[in-house]
Amino acid sequence: MHKLKDEGQEFSSKELDLLIRYDEIFRNADAPLCPKCEREKSPMPGPSGGIGGGPCLYCIEEALRTKKPILIKHLPERWPADAHLIQMAHDLIKRFHPDAARASIAYLMKAKHGETNGKIVLGSCAKQSPKNKMLHGWDYIIEIAWDMWAMFRQEQREALLLHEICHICKDGGQWKLESHTVEEHVRVIEAYGLWKPDLQAFAEAIRSSEEQEEDKQLKLV
Repeated sequence: MHKLKDEGQEFSSKELDLLIRYDEIFRNADAPLCPKCEREKSPMPGPSGGIGGGPCLYCIEEALRTKKPILIKHLPERWPADAHLIQMAHDLIKRFHPDAARASIAYLMKAKHGETNGKIVLGSCAKQSPKNKMLHGWDYIIEIAWDMWAMFRQEQREALLLHEICHICKDGGQWKLESHTVEEHVRVIEAYGLWKPDLQAFAEAIRSSEEQEEDKQLKLV
């Protein structure tokens, strides 16, 4: 375990690896400034042009050069997704779920993933109540866990985003949340295959069951 002097907080080697990969998102995104860093060499504006809670480019370069982590406290709990993710979502909607194009969708990044029943929650799609929509105008809010997103390959990112988008559906003129079986949508599997380990395990279980059934039929014959 490693300890950060400023916080006295311990991090595993895996967590340290995560923390020094900020560049993957912040170099190519509309990233916020680090409000506590006074050494901005190449500052980047926040999502709305103001100061946000992420590290500046100098912090990122120093972390990559020295292999020392950037303090997680520099990240806000949530922030608006960058233009690259939003464009990715628009492309996925156009290709795989055009009905969702009529919905107004907000995209947020969450600094750290959650857990439900011992399973990591990579993202969520929340339909907004009429009262909330009156306040902010969104039909849905899709939230993505940034610490997991930063580790994903391009196809995994697309699969996760499409997974959340596929929850969007309209029934009788009303926006609804579409549920799914096996924690995945058919559209996502068709587009990206069995991209998660639990789906691969499910497929193996089906194949095993089918093989057992074939063996029984052979014995009966």
